[in-house]
Amino acid sequence: MTTGGRRGTARVLVRAGTVVDAAGVDASPGGLLLEGSIVVAAGDLAEIGPVIDAAVGAGANRVDGLEFYAADSQEAYMDALARAVERARAEAEVMAAAAGGTLGRIVSLQSNRSGQPVARVMAEGMAMSATPIEPGDQSVGASVRLEVQLLSR
Repeated sequence: MTTGGRRGTARVLVRAGTVVDAAGVDASPGGLLLEGSIVVAAGDLAEIGPVIDAAVGAGANRVDGLEFYAADSQEAYMDALARAVERARAEAEVMAAAAGGTLGRIVSLQSNRSGQPVARVMAEGMAMSATPIEPGDQSVGASVRLEVQLLSR
């Protein structure tokens, strides 16, 4: 499956099992329980609602694990990374001065990317013609671990 220039993949798992109804009664004696999942990557947010609708129309009874990411978050991450390094260095300088010393060479510098995508899937009015998807906000952050030598004055 190709959507918006990106590929989607599907996986189907077949295993022996039974389906029970709400009362706990076996609703499929001797039958097979089929489970399937699909991952869709779309370049356009407007494509997501119709894909969900098509899956539900084809018999899907559970939609979960929706994740939305900005396609162009690299610049925001690089800015957050630079700010994290500046802040770590400034804090290290304050700590060194308070300890009566100065900073020496950098011994280690490591980064860790963080960010939480947020999008809203509107569940109001389930009789709508299409599943509405609304963009949300995505935070992009960076944390760094700076290890420097502490030199005495």
